[in-house]
Amino acid sequence: PVLEAALAFIDGEAPAMSEGETIAVGESVTAVLDPNSPIQYTLTLSADDVVGLLLESSSDQPFFLSVYDEAGDLLGASESDTFTGFEGVDFGIDIVVILEVSTEDGSGGEFTLTIEDQS
Repeated sequence: PVLEAALAFIDGEAPAMSEGETIAVGESVTAVLDPNSPIQYTLTLSADDVVGLLLESSSDQPFFLSVYDEAGDLLGASESDTFTGFEGVDFGIDIVVILEVSTEDGSGGEFTLTIEDQS
């Protein structure tokens, strides 16, 4: 999905990006992803934070979770699934990351994104 999005951007066909709100360690957000409109959330982590970045579908729709730094560089992308994400994330530095929720086929659906404290 990241390569497809990059190629679409080059061709001038990038999907509309919907910016979500800021999310923090220990919080969850449930939202509906509109078709072809990935949603981004901003997460600030301190050097001693160890977190789970967990994305769960409210239906059978598989989702991706991509993690970017503030410069827009891709740090990681999860597998497409109805429950996906990353466990034991420890950057070891103070960092702001952008979490992007999307689907492989551009469809929409309801999801819950949870930032679990795993320190």
